[in-house]
Amino acid sequence: MKLRTRLTLISSIFIALASICIGVFSVTATRQSSLTQIDNTLTQVLNASDGGARRAQGSVVARADDLNVAIALGLVLPDQSITVVRRAGDITNPYEFPNLSKNEIRNAGSKFINVDGEVPYRIRSRSLGDGVALMAAAPLVSLNSDLRQLVIKTTVGALFVIFLSALLVWLSTRRALRTVDAMIDSASAIADGDLDRKVPEAQPGTELGRLASALNVMITSLRSSLRAKDESEQGMRRFLGDASHELRTPLTVIKGYGEILKDAENLDPVQRSRAIDRLNAESARMDTLISDLLRLSRLDQHPVISAELVDLSSVTSDFAQDLQDQEVSRNVVLQIEEDVIVRGDESLLRQVLANIMGNIRCHTPADSPVRIRLSLEGENRSSMAHLVVDDAGPGISPEQREIALARFGRLEESRSRQGGGFGLGLSIVAQVVSLHKGELKLGTSPLGGLRLEILIPGVTS
Repeated sequence: MKLRTRLTLISSIFIALASICIGVFSVTATRQSSLTQIDNTLTQVLNASDGGARRAQGSVVARADDLNVAIALGLVLPDQSITVVRRAGDITNPYEFPNLSKNEIRNAGSKFINVDGEVPYRIRSRSLGDGVALMAAAPLVSLNSDLRQLVIKTTVGALFVIFLSALLVWLSTRRALRTVDAMIDSASAIADGDLDRKVPEAQPGTELGRLASALNVMITSLRSSLRAKDESEQGMRRFLGDASHELRTPLTVIKGYGEILKDAENLDPVQRSRAIDRLNAESARMDTLISDLLRLSRLDQHPVISAELVDLSSVTSDFAQDLQDQEVSRNVVLQIEEDVIVRGDESLLRQVLANIMGNIRCHTPADSPVRIRLSLEGENRSSMAHLVVDDAGPGISPEQREIALARFGRLEESRSRQGGGFGLGLSIVAQVVSLHKGELKLGTSPLGGLRLEILIPGVTS
């Protein structure tokens, strides 16, 4: 059963029950009010009785005539027989006086009673003394007829109200549920792949309006998630393609020099030595690439790092000294504060410094200056370890910095390995810094090359 039909049916049932209750109350209240008026009239007539029986008859009949009411009067004699004094109804065709049992005659003396029969009556009697009582009886024919008419009119009115209410409910729910139907159509279209579809907006502040807004937020989030998933899959495909290409290059070189060394007897010592050196160099390059790929894979699969205290000042000083020792002609300027402590994985942080120094050796002249600064900024919980490395190399333009942080994001047009690396160094740096809840920034150095900044939450004593 559709929601519209169910709502109409439920509302109709409630309206019908309410109409029945109102009708029953109206008929009951009308009947009770009419009986009260009849009782008051009977009381007024009986109160007019005074003196003996005959005198009481005259005064009561006169009182009934004055009130102009259709009331039957009778005298109840000591033997419980009734002498009719006045009949009710039309003069030419009056109603029969009620035929009462002795028990009913006795009860009428103490309370108002109803007597059913061909003509129903409302009866009350009053004692006149000497075992004689005066009885007044009001016929209920007119009252019962009026009540039947009231029941018929109430029923017809209730049926009309129920029909009209059901029609209004059906029309209003049909109009209100148009938005729901539109939501269903939009949801079906989205399920079929139309992610640009939106749920139509409903009146703000209403339940449907809030539902439409919530669904649109959910659809936007779903669209972003699916697009991010697609981009991730495309990135993975590019990553696998680049990785296979990078592995194929040294393998091709190794295979070529392996073929040359097959004919080692015909090679002079210089050619043989050069071939062996190239084999060793390409093997080392392949080992570096595989190590970087495995490191990235481990970072992807196990993003949880250890939380040991690491003396970043000592780690930075070690790698800066290594750079100075390996390239004695390079001017390395150090501004390293002591006891800059961070919480993290020391092996990963050492890899960060190793990659940074490796990029400097690979991409800057051996005699160009380098400036390394490490400090602890802020206080207490907001303190940050701030590492700044400036070089005098070619730098990275703003539009290429995002590429430089991507995996295999080399900036050289050629894929030759003579000048560039594999494009994984800064990607590893960015991921390790992110795992340490830090931030990596690339900018322009005052020395003319690249400025690399790393911010990692520090630990204060």
